[in-house]
Amino acid sequence: MAPNEISMTYCDKCSFVPKANYMAELIEHKLKGAAPSVKFSKQSTPDFGHMDVKFDGLDLYSKARTPNMEDPQPTPKELEKCLASLMKMCGKEGSSLTEEEKAKFAKLHAEQIQYFRKQSDMKKLQLASVSACVGLLACCDWFNRERHRRLD
Repeated sequence: MAPNEISMTYCDKCSFVPKANYMAELIEHKLKGAAPSVKFSKQSTPDFGHMDVKFDGLDLYSKARTPNMEDPQPTPKELEKCLASLMKMCGKEGSSLTEEEKAKFAKLHAEQIQYFRKQSDMKKLQLASVSACVGLLACCDWFNRERHRRLD
């Protein structure tokens, strides 16, 4: 028996928003063809890192709150599994994603991984800059103490 309602909720400030938007688009598109009577709703939440897909109130997919920097959620495999489960619940078996849809999601996934790498590189650069400033301040402090010691 097909569910009556499928809902999706996700953080609208996280790096996975493009993937969540595309996932919602795919769910909506697939449902129209497989189960047009099923109601689909999506909404954003300020709850950082949150994303879930539910059918009739039961969890179908829930994203971990802490991101995996190497393979951030939702992963391509998780998307496929979620959509396959939805299609099965709607009485449709078989592949739930076209090759084009898989490729587009894989591209969004790769962009998120690249984003995390850039963020990591920026943090390393910031730490190096702070370390250099601390070293410079320590040197200036030593210089000032030496200068005052000699003047005394």
